[in-house]
Amino acid sequence: MPARGISVTIRSNRIQEVIRNLGNGVERVVEQTASDIQQRASVIAPVDTSALRNSIYVSNLNGNSDYSQHAAQASALNPLAQITPEVRPGQVIWLSGNGNITHAAVVGPCVHYGVYQELGTRFMGAQPYMIPSILAAQNTFIPDMVNIGGTL
Repeated sequence: MPARGISVTIRSNRIQEVIRNLGNGVERVVEQTASDIQQRASVIAPVDTSALRNSIYVSNLNGNSDYSQHAAQASALNPLAQITPEVRPGQVIWLSGNGNITHAAVVGPCVHYGVYQELGTRFMGAQPYMIPSILAAQNTFIPDMVNIGGTL
């Protein structure tokens, strides 16, 4: 039974506009967060030849990548460093409910020893630079994602 005295009139349907703007907002936040992680990791990465800190790249799901630039810089700074293949967002196994990923980025080093610096080995302690950068980015990523709805 309908409620009495309440009338709803839709004068304009902006659902498609809201959906489009929501997607644009998510893409902007993901790209900015990836850039923030890259910048912070480059600052706190351990330095010997500077190849590690200069090897940290971003590759987005939309095809934008600065891998080639960072691989060339790292190779020039440390000719002995092995350059690992680029990891693109489409090559990553996603842990999501429906597997429909529309916005993603990969941030990481392209020198082979980046993981050893991050996690350590049996011969040396860890010198984390990626994990702290990711954790720091959470402080802005989560509020930015929540605020997307308020800007529509």
